[in-house]
Amino acid sequence: MREHRSEAEERSSSKQSEPTGSGPEDRASDALAERAGRWTAARFTRRSLFGRFGRAAVMLAGGPAIATLLADPASARVCGQSGVSPKCSTYDCADGQWGYCWYSVGCCADGALKKICDCCVAGYPNVHGYCPPGANVKCIVESCGNDPRVQSVAVTRLPGGDPTATATAVRAVRFPRGSGVVVLADAGSNLATAVAMPVGAVVAGPVLVVARNDLGPDTAAVIEATGATAVKIVDAWLPATVDDDLRARGYDVERIGAAGDIETFSLEVARWIRGAIGSDRAVCITAEGQSSAAAPVAAAFAAGRGCPLLVGVEAATATHDDAAANGLAVVTYMIGPEAAARAGEVPGSRSVSGPSLPAIAAALATVARTTEQARTDVIALASRAAPGLLALAELRVPLVLHEPTAVDGAREWLFADHRSLRTVYVLDGPGALSTPAYYELQSILNGYEAHRLIGVAGQGLPVVPQPRAEQPVGLARVGPTPPR
Repeated sequence: MREHRSEAEERSSSKQSEPTGSGPEDRASDALAERAGRWTAARFTRRSLFGRFGRAAVMLAGGPAIATLLADPASARVCGQSGVSPKCSTYDCADGQWGYCWYSVGCCADGALKKICDCCVAGYPNVHGYCPPGANVKCIVESCGNDPRVQSVAVTRLPGGDPTATATAVRAVRFPRGSGVVVLADAGSNLATAVAMPVGAVVAGPVLVVARNDLGPDTAAVIEATGATAVKIVDAWLPATVDDDLRARGYDVERIGAAGDIETFSLEVARWIRGAIGSDRAVCITAEGQSSAAAPVAAAFAAGRGCPLLVGVEAATATHDDAAANGLAVVTYMIGPEAAARAGEVPGSRSVSGPSLPAIAAALATVARTTEQARTDVIALASRAAPGLLALAELRVPLVLHEPTAVDGAREWLFADHRSLRTVYVLDGPGALSTPAYYELQSILNGYEAHRLIGVAGQGLPVVPQPRAEQPVGLARVGPTPPR
């Protein structure tokens, strides 16, 4: 971004030869007159009513004392902001470019420096602010702590209107160059598809959810598009003619699991996974209640860990016995209240549960990121009611759930774990985050601490323009005292 100075900065340059607060004289600037002088000079052409209406008056608030020399109120003003340019709906500044910022002390609950930065658009009909030449302020962003112009955590939206669209988008993320192997799973059963997800992780290929009929042209086209030479059918309900058709097309075909009931089917698949990689972990859900509803988060965990997903406590017990007979100690995670209640029946089991589906997801994500998965800097975030949840399991990263349209249910987990995140996949579609909730998510992930912003309408505390050394994107002061 090209460096520039606003008219306000040019007029106030004689007052900024030293960084504010860097010496005794500057520290004495807490005196009302000095603070008023700095603030007035710095804000002459900004969004103040003085600049907007040409009034020979200013509004000054020093702590709780407010001296109003202005006839008209500025009800849109908040702490550290003296005008009425709107707040950006997110931190993206997507259709513009970042201008510079200004700072205010006393507007963050933890004492950090508040930063207010311009999002600028060429020729926009508003004040110039701290924008590059030819651009004006469209909206502003505010933060406590980190510089709101810099997002260190990438947020990638995935379509969530229907499971097929989600699965297609996830395949593009996971397998941009295709794969030598594909896995076919059962579209008629979410539990069966969840059981198939770890097989995709074992063979490093995408999981295609297909209907219980002969190989159709659409499925054949998707398989061909992946460039695969082998197909694993983890679907006891597909007719045998599919195997023959695929072989006739030149694919190496293997069918994994033949039982018609989901519990036995999951055990057969678990035995195949154990034979392929010898996993010492397993995940167990039940076919009913919250445990069954947790199948997507359990499948994401199992796929990320490369371990089998079992349906039913009996299947989990049998898997443990198989491993014990071969001298292998297995830890089985019992997911959801129904499975957790029977954890004592499975040796070496650990309960992962909670009062709601988002709580179960958060608990399992904590297990995944702290003890079980190496890829700890990526998560997927989705509404608990999204239709494409199961497709997200193929990302093979922890799946964190929120309540529809809000960060509720995921908020505490995000606050606790955001510092080690670098990428978050967010599912759009039914129940997706509202714009204010998305704004809150960006704030949490990037440490903007927007929840600490304080102040009331009409409270325009004295502000300081961003010093030249801090103006480039990526540079901003953290605390109220400039570096010496």
